[in-house]
Amino acid sequence: MREPPREWHIDEPQARRTQPIAVLAASAAGVFQPIKNMLRISCPHCGIRDEVEFAFGGPSHVTRPAFEVSDAEWADYLFNRENPKGIHYERWQHAYGCGRWFNAARDTVTHEILAVYRMGDPKPVLPGAPRGRAP
Repeated sequence: MREPPREWHIDEPQARRTQPIAVLAASAAGVFQPIKNMLRISCPHCGIRDEVEFAFGGPSHVTRPAFEVSDAEWADYLFNRENPKGIHYERWQHAYGCGRWFNAARDTVTHEILAVYRMGDPKPVLPGAPRGRAP
């Protein structure tokens, strides 16, 4: 596989970066191309890292129904979710870092991450966040 062009290497320390960085992806032909518009996610344990280090774990704050529920209630839990535009509370794992799980509040319109908090902490109240049933 060929080396990426020198101008794509980033040598400055992470603390000095103010713009999203370009991460390279090799195509099947071995040609390097920058990945644009990557999220920068703040792990509550490790700090700010690139999106490629994380794995999405689905919606957070969803309560599993009791074992004795009907098939219709179980199907509703498995397959039906509210999916409004705006703020969603999600679970993420820092898969290629500390490996720990955490929650994030993310705006699905702008992809901006509005809050990051540890598992077990209550979800933050944010303006524009949905009320009632979790997404």
